[in-house]
Amino acid sequence: MTTFNNLSSILVPLVGLVFPAIAMASLFLHIKKKKKRLFRYRYDTAKSYLFFFSRLRP
Repeated sequence: MTTFNNLSSILVPLVGLVFPAIAMASLFLHIKKKKKRLFRYRYDTAKSYLFFFSRLRP
């Protein structure tokens, strides 16, 4: 019976602090990785356009 009374004092901080911290950190890393991939795509696309248009000049 004592373990059930102490269980809430363990689960409340776990659910209130640890789980949201893990969720926010993983979401931050996911967004950062996605932005990096998007920037790399835009940079490569712009670089290929510049290369193409620089070859059109006589």
